[in-house]
Amino acid sequence: MHDFTLTTTSTAGSVVMAPHGELDYDTLSDIEDALTRLPVSAGPVVLDMTGVSFMDLAGLRLAYLLANEEPVAGRIVMARGWRPQPEKLMRLVDLPRPCGRCAL
Repeated sequence: MHDFTLTTTSTAGSVVMAPHGELDYDTLSDIEDALTRLPVSAGPVVLDMTGVSFMDLAGLRLAYLLANEEPVAGRIVMARGWRPQPEKLMRLVDLPRPCGRCAL
């Protein structure tokens, strides 16, 4: 089992979710569950990926959805802060760096 945490911060009209640790098959459901629990009124969601040091194929599936602006757990999600290993994995499969609608 990996050490994985997900911090959720609500601000005026938006939500920032910051996963920390390895994004894999065992931890992806933590993100999906947290997105599902958010009220519709929560506003736009930004995934701050700066804390994700490793990503496997489950994380790649999430990146694919973000790159194609497809819903994740019923929501459009933006992402920022991809680290080198996840970016390398995305390049290996020729997936553009996902940002959803490009969060700043």
